[in-house]
Amino acid sequence: MSKLKHSITLYGFGGRFGSLEWSFEDCMKNAKELGGDGIELVSSQMMPSYPSSDSEWNYRFKELCEMYGLNPVCYSAYIDIGMRSDRDMDADEKYDSTIRDLEIASDLGFKIVRSQYSLTPEVMEKCLPYAEKLGIHLAVELHGPHVPSTPIWQEFLKLFERMQSPFLGVVPDMSSFNYGPPVTFLNSEAPGKEREIKQKLVDAFNKGSSREDLINLNRDLGGADGNKATIDQLFFLFFQDKVEYDGLADLMKHSKYVHGKFFYCDENLECVGMDYPRIVKVIKDSGFDGFIASEFEGLRFDRGLNDMEQVGRHIKMLKKLWDQ
Repeated sequence: MSKLKHSITLYGFGGRFGSLEWSFEDCMKNAKELGGDGIELVSSQMMPSYPSSDSEWNYRFKELCEMYGLNPVCYSAYIDIGMRSDRDMDADEKYDSTIRDLEIASDLGFKIVRSQYSLTPEVMEKCLPYAEKLGIHLAVELHGPHVPSTPIWQEFLKLFERMQSPFLGVVPDMSSFNYGPPVTFLNSEAPGKEREIKQKLVDAFNKGSSREDLINLNRDLGGADGNKATIDQLFFLFFQDKVEYDGLADLMKHSKYVHGKFFYCDENLECVGMDYPRIVKVIKDSGFDGFIASEFEGLRFDRGLNDMEQVGRHIKMLKKLWDQ
């Protein structure tokens, strides 16, 4: 049985970093304290010069990796298609952006670059020779609300099957395998009538109501127009449809890195809304030999959660499930 290789994405420390409570070095140091085998850097979040490279910052990053014994595993890039106000990026601009990110990632010591589906299969294939030259696995992230059967993902899968290259692949994100919201979903909401209404919307969602049904229910209950945002969150982040575990298994053949997204891990090491035992079994049974990252995003619902405690629990949960 292969040993679980674990990564911590610094993205999960974004609340403390963004509020200046933690420095970048604090994020690195605490990732090491939690016991990660490697780290993921979200470039646009913590690189002050992004999308450009800065030699002084790059040197400091490599210095911190050596100081804390951290393995730079995944460099997360963005295809910022909306950089211009008059149009989206065209294919040539997406290509140039990705080549730049591959070069920065290589300089920083990363062997995986995570991009996004707006890269398109055509542009991704065009980038392959450069990824091969640098020895970097270029992967596109499967993220909710997309699922493996979403048409664009079938196109990516065809590309991976056709090319059979170790330098092209996918980063499955657990947001695509939710079956419902976490128990903390409404924790940030104010008490009173609106909270009661939102709870009824969540209950109806969990029973399979459509988006239109929830909008009508909110109107009938006298809910605020702003509750549409709550409804949209339910359908963007959480899904009541059948989770595509078979589709995950198909994608795992082309994956070296997995985003272990989670919003809340309780004291029993369970993440309500995600069937982590089954997910980890699918990943393990595929023969996966890459990294699973702990990606904490719970502060969007409950600002009182402790990120260090949550990531620590998630790591323990993954190790427990992997060893079963």
